Amino acid sequence: MHTANGSHLVRIPLTTLEERWRSRGFVRIHRRHLVALGRIDELRLDAGSMSVRIGEAELAVSRRHTRALRDLLMRQGGR
Repeated sequence: MHTANGSHLVRIPLTTLEERWRSRGFVRIHRRHLVALGRIDELRLDAGSMSVRIGEAELAVSRRHTRALRDLLMRQGGR
């Protein structure tokens, strides 16, 4: 897990964290990535692929999670 204070080793399955943290604004973007929506600085679309930028890191959004992320961001944008 990467935080503002550093990196930490977590031995909990990502699926479990996803379920526990969904209500706190975390979303699955890839089988290896769970991110806080409020920390996404930029959403990039390029030739059909999507990625998010969080600080200096750019993370790929898998095809499997693209639609859910897009729909979630659209719903939040309407608030």
